[in-house]
Amino acid sequence: MHNRDLLTGIHVDAGDHITILGGNVWNYCNIYTGFDPLALKKDSFSNKLLFDLREDSQGRLLTVGVDGYLYSKQGTDSWQFHRSTGWDILHVIRDTGKGIIAGGGKSYQKGYLYYYSRQLNLDSVQYFDFEISDFVNIGADTLIAAGYGRVIKTNDRGVHWQTLSVRGDFFASIYFIDERQGWIAGYNGTLMETLDGGDIWHNVSSRIKGGGINSFRKLVKAGDMIVLLGNKGKLWYSKDSGQSWTYIRLDTDADLYDLGVWQDKWILVGSLGFVAMVEI
Repeated sequence: MHNRDLLTGIHVDAGDHITILGGNVWNYCNIYTGFDPLALKKDSFSNKLLFDLREDSQGRLLTVGVDGYLYSKQGTDSWQFHRSTGWDILHVIRDTGKGIIAGGGKSYQKGYLYYYSRQLNLDSVQYFDFEISDFVNIGADTLIAAGYGRVIKTNDRGVHWQTLSVRGDFFASIYFIDERQGWIAGYNGTLMETLDGGDIWHNVSSRIKGGGINSFRKLVKAGDMIVLLGNKGKLWYSKDSGQSWTYIRLDTDADLYDLGVWQDKWILVGSLGFVAMVEI
């Protein structure tokens, strides 16, 4: 739909305004906006690809990307650039309730968490020996981070971290429906579930059907459903808190990176410039 951009994030606000991010890793980031998914306006505001697209508690859109880039946007204002101290690749950004945290990594053996104030001033950085792909906060001071072969947890907002007994994948995405139940999905097709706030995890990959080798990209919420996005047009959704999953294969070889809900329909974005609207 939109040339060959890698489309990494989508946000749909309460007024059904759509924002889609995508581009080329080292050259540019395009943005597509509008109220009609079939007539989005294309623009560009960064010379590097950006990942993740989140709305914080102040109503700002936040996104991060290559070379430690961070951008914010309030309402109809222009995107504002915020520079980190390093040149790290940031994959994910979250409003934790006590500030903004961005996570990332590179070369599999390096990971980071950047802690920002509400004004997006950098307060501190933590470094790890594995690449961080995603993290969540499930309480005032409890964070769980996952990435290359490792899952870690803190109960004191990062002062101390413990390594959890979870192995076997390059973990891509974490999602919790409350402070106890959540899932971690991996690039090599592993789906893990916890029912106790992340202390103990169980492999529930057998609940996923679809044939062949699955590669998972992202866990997202869509209405009252949990959706698991994968490679080559595969996705799964659960209506019963992860007890069973329904499989869908879209007619595309694109990898699915994100999902937004627009007028009760799903808009899916991914590699190869892929944008599709699906009604479940």
